[in-house]
Amino acid sequence: MKGIFLTTVALLTAFSSALNIPASQFKDLNPRDPLPTLNGSHLIQPNDPPGFTVLVNLDDTPRLLTTEKVYLAAIAVVADWASEGWDYAFPARGPRASKASYGVEVSYKSIAYPQKRYQLQVKYLVLGMLHLINQMTKVEKFCRGTAYVVMREEPMGYVELRVSGDPPRTNDVLEENLTATGRIIDPTDSAFTIKYDVNGEPMSCVDLLSTTLYAVATAAQGGSDEYCQDLAGFNEKRSVVFQILGIRPTVSMQLLGYGLARRGLNLLARKLYHENACGEVKFSFYYHGDVLGGGSIRLSDFAGTTTRS
Repeated sequence: MKGIFLTTVALLTAFSSALNIPASQFKDLNPRDPLPTLNGSHLIQPNDPPGFTVLVNLDDTPRLLTTEKVYLAAIAVVADWASEGWDYAFPARGPRASKASYGVEVSYKSIAYPQKRYQLQVKYLVLGMLHLINQMTKVEKFCRGTAYVVMREEPMGYVELRVSGDPPRTNDVLEENLTATGRIIDPTDSAFTIKYDVNGEPMSCVDLLSTTLYAVATAAQGGSDEYCQDLAGFNEKRSVVFQILGIRPTVSMQLLGYGLARRGLNLLARKLYHENACGEVKFSFYYHGDVLGGGSIRLSDFAGTTTRS
């Protein structure tokens, strides 16, 4: 994902006055090279469109956030946003919305006026989330942070991460065993299950979760009922690769849509984190017992030494 970051006085002044944040607190970010993708993938990892800008403000004075739980919360909320559609526009200057999970509160809001050409859309929030977490990773400080998204110098809105007062939920995934090989039942639809097998090299939970976030963000570009035939890519560090292949459905068979793929990845990430079973994993998605497809998360050829967290 390649960013085009503007640090003009006009933009900083606009955000500072509108949001009552000193311009000096904004962090200058460097453009990043596009991530490589695998041949045959029908969706590539989301890139910043021309004219798109992200301004990040990190505030390390409150309590610090737990890195793994930031990823878990981000995975969950990106999956929720994606259910609305990649191009869905949030109500102009609508109320601030928030979701708390794993002790992390994710808030977002449109600040664009209705008559403006560019409105806050799901795709801009997803990109803002990726940039925000990447900046936290870059400075090695997971703390309260806000990403302000701009298109062609028109402010559209923001996404913010902060410590939540709500305790993390640890029992929202139905489970049949506590081994590294098992089955997950979707608590919202018992017909949808995921079988998994952690049978490869160990990796840090941060690497596993960051890769899952990129997989969900990539799948967010597809419609929930659109056929997820082939989805592949890397995490930000290029150290871990993901791939999902959908089985071509028959007339009487449920297809693997991007919505199910996102939901399955979210459930899988939570399960492996709670089991502390972070490593190379193979998984399959089932609906009413029919296999819809499957995939893997594994160390890439670029990976160096990883440690289990």
